[in-house]
Amino acid sequence: MKKIKFYKRPIWKRYKIVMLAITLIKSYKIKYRIKINNHRCYAHPADKKIFIGIEVEDSIQDFLSTVMHEIAHIENFRNNKFFKYHNIGKNVKLTKQKMKDYKRFALRAEIYTDYVASKLMKKHFPEIPYRKGYTERNKKWFKTEILDQLIIKLRKILYKMCKNA
Repeated sequence: MKKIKFYKRPIWKRYKIVMLAITLIKSYKIKYRIKINNHRCYAHPADKKIFIGIEVEDSIQDFLSTVMHEIAHIENFRNNKFFKYHNIGKNVKLTKQKMKDYKRFALRAEIYTDYVASKLMKKHFPEIPYRKGYTERNKKWFKTEILDQLIIKLRKILYKMCKNA
């Protein structure tokens, strides 16, 4: 019988791994929120916040890769990498130009964030390989599943801002 590598096991009931991730997030001076049974993960770099959802069947590798990816978004913002993409948050005024920039730089910024996250993963967890989420091959998936949904939300926010002005 083939032994399953420890990082391929499910994350649930792995309290120590979650606490280790929280300690790591705090060491980067980032605010966080972790929810169980919610697969939505995103960062608000301008607000220095990350939101991570944990699914019961997620592996340790998936969970830590997601945490590293969201930390990398904050680090990219701090280092002014893909600033037009990362400068979206609760306290940032939204304009049509910002929406265009967001759409234009989104996939490149995500691929670069994966690159930074893989370096962070090697630094903090050298025995666990990083699981990439974005590649050039999944452009169509990124546009339809991620980007179009975000643009709809951003348009609603922009509409509310214009209506209230």
